[in-house]
Amino acid sequence: MKIFQAVIIDPGYEFLAIPGQICEIKESLPLVACGDNDTMLMLTDFLVEGLSEEESIQYLTQSVRARLS
Repeated sequence: MKIFQAVIIDPGYEFLAIPGQICEIKESLPLVACGDNDTMLMLTDFLVEGLSEEESIQYLTQSVRARLS
């Protein structure tokens, strides 16, 4: 996976996560835990190797939904 652009997000709640863990999908984009456990990165431009931009978003959102089901 290559990340080209991300935005720092304050989720407004406490959370425990491993840095790099996808915590939430917001506005169809993944929110990823940072090392300080009080901010997340919203990945706004990224590609999973071998997939298009649309396929990359679908891949990550489906992966998160499957783990949380």
